[in-house]
Formats: sequence, structure tokens, C-alpha cells
Amino acid sequence: APVDILWQDNQRANVSTSAFLVTRAAFPEQPAVPSAGLSAASPASADEPRGRSPAAEGALAGSVQRPATAEPTAAADSSLRPTLAAVVAPTPAPAPPVTTSSTGGSVQSAGAPFRILCTLVDKKGNRMHWGSYTFRCMDFKVFVGIFAPSVRVDTVRLAEARGTYNATISIKSVIERAKPEYGKVFVDIIDQYDLLESAVPPEYGVIVQTKQQGDLFPRHRSYIVPHWFNSFRADLGEEPDMVPPIRSTTTLRMAAVWNPTPTDPRCERSPDETVTFECGAYAHDIVGWYSQKTGVSKREMQKVVDDPRLGTGMLYFLFFRRFDVMVVYSKHGPKLEYGNVQRAATQMRAGVPTLIEARGRVHCDFVEKYNYSACAFERDDGIGGGKTGKYQSFTEAVRRMHSEEARRYCQQQGLRIAKDFRPRAIVESYLRILGYDGPFA
Repeated sequence: APVDILWQDNQRANVSTSAFLVTRAAFPEQPAVPSAGLSAASPASADEPRGRSPAAEGALAGSVQRPATAEPTAAADSSLRPTLAAVVAPTPAPAPPVTTSSTGGSVQSAGAPFRILCTLVDKKGNRMHWGSYTFRCMDFKVFVGIFAPSVRVDTVRLAEARGTYNATISIKSVIERAKPEYGKVFVDIIDQYDLLESAVPPEYGVIVQTKQQGDLFPRHRSYIVPHWFNSFRADLGEEPDMVPPIRSTTTLRMAAVWNPTPTDPRCERSPDETVTFECGAYAHDIVGWYSQKTGVSKREMQKVVDDPRLGTGMLYFLFFRRFDVMVVYSKHGPKLEYGNVQRAATQMRAGVPTLIEARGRVHCDFVEKYNYSACAFERDDGIGGGKTGKYQSFTEAVRRMHSEEARRYCQQQGLRIAKDFRPRAIVESYLRILGYDGPFA
């Protein structure tokens, strides 16, 4: 579906030109107008390195923007044109002193901001650049600056932390000896499935992605903090930046990204000549994909990726919206039982009808919780998967997607589900878990 984004800041034309070229080339049937109000956390998998330069990472963490409310959208049969204006939020004042209590926790002085250290035990010296830390710390810091600007989040290695904190989050690693100045300590497990409960001190809180993962830590107080969907900064409201129309077509365009790879046996062949299915293609190399498909130079693409107000989030949403249906397969190994539904929630948020494989506890519980069986499928993939007869087959699901009504149903259900995975909702819940009891913006 074509995208038409309104330009809101003429003073930043030199940055927005790249977004304009990329968007217009991707959708030549309806030229887009560039926007300077976009920013993004990349929707790359949280298990993979993220595609930002160090300079872009610093800019993203340092320049917080507050999205404006979108204008009412047009009728369904016309181009949807939300206003994506953004203003820079005020920089929090320097932190007043925080004192340490006799019991080892931290006590805020009057008027002091709530301080959080988001860190990891980085013995190899390279984990700070991987997706899990970027997603759960760097992006978290940006969102906190938008939703709770009085809260201060430090994203540094443990050895570089200074001052006293109300709470400390250690990503996929355990701080062996917590100091009083760390405040309440939490271990955010994410996908570190080999981290045993015996390695976590009993006084630490444990952050997990799902209830199933929390069952692995029965002797600890565990808190569920799911992955928020990945988008761009102008898409932080309750409603998405736009909803692509369901198009009438004789050839159904489908795709599966991130997982599996094109050579994986789960990559189905197109059931018939009325379906094209790109499975696993171009997912991690979004710049290369757009350059190949649109003719826009990689240099122009990289400007969009490196700009913290744009980022790869916008590119991925445009990627999804090129297709009539997205397919989300379940993963294997521990992620099958203890993982997350981030990929599905992100593609649903983009407004693309999404088929999800009902396999494993995480996906099956998700399908049942949201009554999403009409848009789910099961299959025998030959590598450990089996059919139960409870859900439709992949072929049956694809045939149903030829119906515009069926696709519209999955689209609307997905948009409704994605609201539960909005950054605002999850970040606010996370802050309450960490002990913050102040107001939100």
C-alpha cells in the first residue's frame, strides 16, 4: 500500500530528502512527501546486532522527541495522511543528590529524579552493541524520556556507573555482588535461557518476557515485561501512523522475514500461481533490499538508517506494507516455549494482515488469548512440528487470505492486539515494577 507522509519541518530538508527519495522510489504509484518528524527503534530481532552507527546511537539517546497527535485519517479508499509532527522534549535537570538507607536501598531526596541504571556484565567487551542491550536499555531510555521525562536512565557499563540509583537492570547477566548504591537490582533475562535460577541472588527481581519463562524462576519474584513492537518515534500513539488499505488483487503477495532463512524447510512453496511468497529474503539487510528493489543508492539509504529521527523502523514498515499478508513462523529450541511475539506484534502494528504459526506454548497461548485462530495455522514441518487438528493448515489459511474480507478481519484484529504491545503501555508498566511512583507525561 502506498505511503504519503506529510513534511512537518522545512528547516530539516537536508535530512528529510533521503526519506523522501527512499519512500518515493518504493511507491512510485503515489509520490510521498518527506517527513522530518520520524525516528526509530529498529525492528531488527532483539537477538541480532542493530544497524546504527555509534554516532546515531548517541544522537538517539540524547535527543528525545514527543510525537504530536495525528490528524484524522481520510476515508478508507483514499490515501491516509497522518500528521507526524514532533517537538523536542525539555532536557531533564541535573540529578539532585540521592542518599543511601541503612538497609542498602536508595532514598530519594526531596525533588530528586528517579534514577535507573540499565547495564550488563560485559566481560567480553562487545555485548553493549548487540540488539538485546540496545532494545532493552538504549530504546528504553528514549521512551522513558518521552513518557516520564523526570526519570533519569543511565546506559553505561557497570564499571562506569556513577552515583546512587533507585533501581538497576542487568541485561542477560548477573551482577555477582550488588552494592547499596545500585538500589533494587533486577535481572532482565530476555533470551538468556541458559541462565540458571541458582545463579541469581534471591534478593534480585527477575524480568521475563512471558509467564512461561517466569516458571523457570519459581523461587524468585518474577515480573513479565514483554517486548514492545518496533516502530518509529512518530508511531508511539495508541493508533498507528497509518492503516494501509486492503487492496483487490488476483495475485496474493506474501512474505516471512527474520525467521526462517530461505533454505529452511519451513519456507513453504507458493500453493499455486495466484500466490507469490518471499520467505526469509532481505530481512536483516533492509538497506540492501531497498536499494535492490527501488534503485535508490545505498548511500541515500544509509542516511535514513543513521538519522535517529528516521532509522530502520520506517524502512521496515514500508517493507511490510509492500505485501498483502505477512507470515510469522514459530522458532525452535527454548524460544518455542519461552520466547516472545515481538515479530508478530510489529507486523500487526504496520497494519498488514498477519498469519501466525500456532506451535509451541508462546504462540499457542497468544492465539488463544486473543482469539486469533482465524488468522493462525499449524503444520508438520518435518523437523519436530506436528499437527493437532485444532487449527487450519497453511494452505487453507493462504486460500482464505484471497478474500478481502478475511484479510481485513486479520488486519483489524492485529491492530487491536498490537495496542497491548505499545511502547508507552509496556514502559510505564516497567517503571512501576522498578519502583517509580511518579507521574507520566
